[in-house]
Amino acid sequence: MNHFLGDPAFSAGDSVYTWGDVVLAAVHRGDWSRLEEVLRRKLALLAEAEERGDAPTEEELDAAAQEFRYERDLITGEDMEAWLTREGISVDDWMDYVERSLVFSRAGEAGMSTRDEDADADADADVAARIAVEAICSGALMEFAEALAARVAVAARPLDEPESGSGRADAESPPPEEVRHAARSAAADALRFGLADLASEPEGARLEELARAELVSAAREAALCVRDDGASFEAVAESAHVSARREHLFAEELDPATRADLLSARPGEIVGPIAFGDGFHLYRLHGKTMPTERDPDVRRRGEAAVLHRLLDEETRSRICWLERH
Repeated sequence: MNHFLGDPAFSAGDSVYTWGDVVLAAVHRGDWSRLEEVLRRKLALLAEAEERGDAPTEEELDAAAQEFRYERDLITGEDMEAWLTREGISVDDWMDYVERSLVFSRAGEAGMSTRDEDADADADADVAARIAVEAICSGALMEFAEALAARVAVAARPLDEPESGSGRADAESPPPEEVRHAARSAAADALRFGLADLASEPEGARLEELARAELVSAAREAALCVRDDGASFEAVAESAHVSARREHLFAEELDPATRADLLSARPGEIVGPIAFGDGFHLYRLHGKTMPTERDPDVRRRGEAAVLHRLLDEETRSRICWLERH
């Protein structure tokens, strides 16, 4: 696989993203794991078909190979040869892909093998040896690149560029610890998938950059779904595996990172995403009310504030600290 990982895939502004970045981002999202799972199933199904004497015939393979070429507009032999050379794939590796994909399509995407893959000591080696060809020939690698490009584009949106129909919507840098945790998790997964070069120490900063872009993009995408698509907070929260809740807060209870935005927002306005605490936060302001003595919560808070002030005054006037820790 290393023959193309260092090659540039796309650029955004002054930043160039390589195919190694594409793979790392796919690992981070869980897409690479799903690709490996499909490949493992394909190989197991092909092995079973060969044991049964039910492997595809030459005629079936020729038809499937021709379909592959037509779908990619590789009509002539020269076109096909040039494509294989550019991708670094041998004819045998390509035909192996065609064969296992044909068997897989027969079984359907939900087709399961009865082989005990955990007992097959060569299964991991087979997957590692074929995963690059699988990613390229299936089109998955290009899908991963497009997914990363979309997230980079969203994350690179200037902070002072207003969202459609909103006042101010800053997507700040996510909490550093969340970025580091995501990067460490991606590095561990890359090692597990045999991508040691991508998980090496020099790649740590790149991993954090990719993790930050993914986190920022996810937060902004959630905001766009609510603002532009009219999705409900509950639906967006469910897709992000978090909860949405409605709260009645006093101004002093607001996190300092959100206070100015929420106090200046109009009822009905979406505020965020704003990063603080353990992640990004998105708000819809339902309304603002001035405090009044008739509000029991306001009265209790006022009484508590008065009591706290009196206790503080008495303590400062009567207590002399000899030592404090």
